[in-house]
Amino acid sequence: MFIKTSIIYIIFPALLSLQDVLPSLKMQAKKSYPIEQTLQSCIAKDFANTALLKCYQTAYSEWDKELNQYYKDLKQLLNNKQQRVLKNAQRNWINYRDSEFSMLSAIYGSLNGNQWQLLVMATKVEIVKQRALELHDYIQTLRFDTLSVD
Repeated sequence: MFIKTSIIYIIFPALLSLQDVLPSLKMQAKKSYPIEQTLQSCIAKDFANTALLKCYQTAYSEWDKELNQYYKDLKQLLNNKQQRVLKNAQRNWINYRDSEFSMLSAIYGSLNGNQWQLLVMATKVEIVKQRALELHDYIQTLRFDTLSVD
């Protein structure tokens, strides 16, 4: 019992430190990501809902491509067992994504006004972007670990 308690006292503060650092690093990555820069430039050009919707549709397509590339890149860094776990996790995430998209359409699709269509698309972009960045984080961690071992 003493050992478990000691480990908790040692590890918990370290985890809290990481918790403070990682979000700021992720925010930096999100702000400087080319897809985000392109999206912000596109949004700044025209504020009409149809133009904004096209900006978000393009961003969605780009993040989806990025997500698929990260999935392939991550898979190459993993052993067979890890690849099976990744495949299962990705299937579960796809089910989650599809359920969220259905919920968005069910809730906002029933509301009047085309601004809701824009909100749905912007939310879809965020969901796919978040997963892409999660996969990217795994890749970065594995690459960093490989560098530190050498």
